[in-house]
Amino acid sequence: MYKILGSFLIVLTLLAGCGSGSGGGGGGGNNNIQAVSATNADLSDLALSAGPLDQAFQADQTSYTATVGFLNTVTTVTPTTDDVNATVTVNGAVVISGTASGAISLDEGSNTITVIVTAEDGTTTKTYTVEVTRQTADSFAQQAYLKAINADASDLFGFSVAVSGDTLAVGAVGEGGADNSQPDAGAVYVFSRDNNGVWRQQDLLRALNAGARDQFGFSVALSGDTLAVGAVGESGADNRKSDAGAVYVFGRDNSGEWHQQGFLRAFNADAGDLFGGAVALSGDTLVVGAAGEGGADNRTPDAGAVYVFSRDNNGRWRQQDFIRAFNGDTRDQFGFSVALSSDTLAVGAVGEGRADNSKPDAGAVYVYTRDNNGLWRQQDFLRAFNADAGDLFGGAIALAGDTLAVGAVGKGSADNSKPDAGAVYVFSRDNNGLWRQQDFLRAFNADAGDLFGGAVALSGDTLAVGAVGNNGVGNLEPGAGAVYVFFRGDRVWRQQIILKAFNAEAGDLFGGAVALSGDTLAVGAVGEGGIDHGEPDAGAVYVFK
Repeated sequence: MYKILGSFLIVLTLLAGCGSGSGGGGGGGNNNIQAVSATNADLSDLALSAGPLDQAFQADQTSYTATVGFLNTVTTVTPTTDDVNATVTVNGAVVISGTASGAISLDEGSNTITVIVTAEDGTTTKTYTVEVTRQTADSFAQQAYLKAINADASDLFGFSVAVSGDTLAVGAVGEGGADNSQPDAGAVYVFSRDNNGVWRQQDLLRALNAGARDQFGFSVALSGDTLAVGAVGESGADNRKSDAGAVYVFGRDNSGEWHQQGFLRAFNADAGDLFGGAVALSGDTLVVGAAGEGGADNRTPDAGAVYVFSRDNNGRWRQQDFIRAFNGDTRDQFGFSVALSSDTLAVGAVGEGRADNSKPDAGAVYVYTRDNNGLWRQQDFLRAFNADAGDLFGGAIALAGDTLAVGAVGKGSADNSKPDAGAVYVFSRDNNGLWRQQDFLRAFNADAGDLFGGAVALSGDTLAVGAVGNNGVGNLEPGAGAVYVFFRGDRVWRQQIILKAFNAEAGDLFGGAVALSGDTLAVGAVGEGGIDHGEPDAGAVYVFK
């Protein structure tokens, strides 16, 4: 029995299951080989989902350590046995070699977990231990404060953010080109984190066909070495379809440079479609929202639509599906927000107003799953249990596995005395594929106009919520903004910390965009005006770890 105070201990033991081979003794070489195999209790690999081991894994080394960030509230353990006939259990539950265990909760600081495993000859055992230390809230801190190298007033750097591992993409929709001759053409800045935790700009991306008011960078999505960028103001090849929109896809090469890989427009593009207003990327699948799409005959303006693209083996992006709401109506704005997690897609429609349109702009979210033929079929249709007109439920959504977070910035307080305080609804998918509300979140210090839920990000059991209308300490800094971080435990979400900019000022709009990846949180503040306030609305991004 192990009892180590002040440390988080994962113990893995390999035991033998009953082998059916011949017993010991003499004989030929084959018998000797079988005997060695039957007593092989080695692991060939051991990994944690929350982060790497501090030491390189070796079968003969049985003790390891790992340190994970404050935002990593859970981890899984993936042990791989050297002998395929050995079996492993983690915390008493059987785990197939090479697959992840169930989620193991990590408290702040140090914790102890015991994992017992079993092997082939019934007597041979071997124990591996991993001591994991999770960062405390006190040590969770700002890691970087990022500005554009060519920052200028009204660039709106931080309008959109996406983070994947050690890569961060930041949209600046107001950037005006190298000589500022194309106002609001837009740009995207890509940063990379080095081994010392320092973020350095890796690239500056602009559209090859950039034009004024294209708003390149309105939305961004990252997945590994692939980056998707929405430009809602792009107006078609001849500039005759104002605000039709487009999406640019970039790939990173081995030298760290980004090159345009695809340029996508809607097959049925029309003026005002706003194609690219929202993008989501997962592996070889790209989802694009077009909240202004007007239906088959353009008789339902701003009903909205979603386009799904798939990347083939040659790196080309081809449309896989085209989705409209089953109950689409004028101004529903289906596709205002999109979120993608493997074969599950969530789509926000902020203007949806109930079947009889009695609650305009109450909002709704549609959930789809992809079948084996690559077609997307609706799985569920979600509205707020306490829906009111103007709630804008679905204005921001985040999806991680079987968890969906939905922002509703227009939601008032319980008695509606604080309009636009905002709220977030968290849903969980059950074994039957039905989504059920798991929690309903408001800011502990909610006030009118906070717009809590205007941006949401999910990673495992961690949820970040932006509230750009938060007015700072004593309500003395209107629109300074804040971000609230929640952790899930026992199916309940609890607020852990509230983040504000170290240099908060009125109108910074800190929290207008948020992104989570593992233990890293990125926050956009488009209203930030620089140290001397000489560049109003230049924007900034704050990275916490």
